[in-house]
Amino acid sequence: MRQVTVKIANVDTVVTVVDSKSKKQVLTTNDIEMDTRAEKAVKAALQKAKICKRPVARYDATSKSVTLG
Repeated sequence: MRQVTVKIANVDTVVTVVDSKSKKQVLTTNDIEMDTRAEKAVKAALQKAKICKRPVARYDATSKSVTLG
């Protein structure tokens, strides 16, 4: 778990990033359910893009570059 400062609408906001190891300790049951639904929605959107043969941008954290695939 770590805290990151991001700028939202010209206001610095502190966001807590929770890793999967401490997920159950930090998040409520409703938050975990919402997180699971969000993950499934992203997977469905990627699958739909693949079926429709649309390009999907992917970010490589090691090289810090974006590719279309």
